[in-house]
Amino acid sequence: MEIIKERTMSNLHLGLQYLDKRMKLPIEDRNRLRNMEKGFQGEELFDSIVKQYLKGEAMMLNDLLLNVNGNTFQIDSLIITPTKVHLFEIKNFSGNFTNVEGQFNTQHGKVVNHPSIQLKKTRTLLNKLLQEWENDMHIEANVVFVNPTFFLYQAKKTDPFIFNSQLEYYLGTVGTHKLFLNKQHAYLAEQLIQAQRFEAPYQKELPLYTFDNLDKGLSCPTCFNLTVTRNQRTAECRTCRKREPLHDVLRFNIRQHLYLFDQFPLTSSIISDWVGGSVDKRVIARLLKNDYKRTGHSKGTVYLSDKK
Repeated sequence: MEIIKERTMSNLHLGLQYLDKRMKLPIEDRNRLRNMEKGFQGEELFDSIVKQYLKGEAMMLNDLLLNVNGNTFQIDSLIITPTKVHLFEIKNFSGNFTNVEGQFNTQHGKVVNHPSIQLKKTRTLLNKLLQEWENDMHIEANVVFVNPTFFLYQAKKTDPFIFNSQLEYYLGTVGTHKLFLNKQHAYLAEQLIQAQRFEAPYQKELPLYTFDNLDKGLSCPTCFNLTVTRNQRTAECRTCRKREPLHDVLRFNIRQHLYLFDQFPLTSSIISDWVGGSVDKRVIARLLKNDYKRTGHSKGTVYLSDKK
């Protein structure tokens, strides 16, 4: 099994994670971030299970954002095998749910849209796209409930659902065939990559923030907390205990600043303020000089975010 397109965190998700540790997010953004984190954790769990149990000829593509006839749709995971295309909608629900016509009900009375409705729409649009490409491969679509603590009452055999306890067996059957992938399968994977759409500008969806109203300090590349202590060459996070070379942590903080303030000039003074004065400006300047294109001299030195 070969992974053609790795899973990545969305720009909006990443931006909210950065801001969450440097400001108090509005409650709606905080809830949105928690939902994104739970969803992404579920997708990563699915990826790890696929890597463990899918052994046959297959190509996997994650996080596809596609468009057909003016309709944009997203695919969590897609696996191309010699005989068919497997489409997966991944859900990280936890707890007890009841399967009711057109919706899921939680034990606390919360109503959730029936996942098969979105799955059906996605399958229809993907099928239209393949038809445009004159590709007649069969699409098998399923919702994967990846969380082992999820339980669904009144599930039907006809529902396109795969539960955590079924994944090992299901993936084993996906990889059991005597045929091999060929140039046509590779071409389909390439078409899907080339058809990728750009995400909507994430800045417009983030809460309002300014440089002055964000907390300053060295942010941990692993957990994003501003609890990093440093010595001459290394830095350690007091929250997650991850220890990394100081230059790697500093590079992460520079990228974080560029992500949130891409309109700002990049200078050693600004980055020094961003990390709360915890790193000597000369160290920052040397790193910026090494990684970015330098313009100007002395106090007027600015670094361009385009690499050399």
